[in-house]
Amino acid sequence: NHPPAIGYKNAESGLKVEKRLMMAKQVNDWTVEDVVMFVKQQGFGEDETTEIVKIVRSSFIDGGLLMKFATPEDMVKEADIHKNAARIILEKRDKLHQNPVGQATRYSPLSTTRSSFINLARMVHRAPARLLHT
Repeated sequence: NHPPAIGYKNAESGLKVEKRLMMAKQVNDWTVEDVVMFVKQQGFGEDETTEIVKIVRSSFIDGGLLMKFATPEDMVKEADIHKNAARIILEKRDKLHQNPVGQATRYSPLSTTRSSFINLARMVHRAPARLLHT
């Protein structure tokens, strides 16, 4: 057993932060890469995940397009994604769309703080590199 490579933990926590930021967005606002990350989280086998990721990227399926699929049959017909995988993707999408992570709850002061942090993280993520390195 060898110790993990230098930066392994930082890379892992960076992915967790990226996942949280993606999940905090409304599904309609997801990029193609956000959809790819979402697909990878669904627990499909490696081969099926690879196939779906190729389809998502080649078909430019972003959150807006993902929201347009009303049924698994639509995904099968329009994107050639296996029906069972399409069903799982759409069910998970609908759960997220109904209850997005990071959405402020009515009486929770912590949720406002969390939302502020998420908004700040988005601004930093989008800021040009020259502004971040002074």
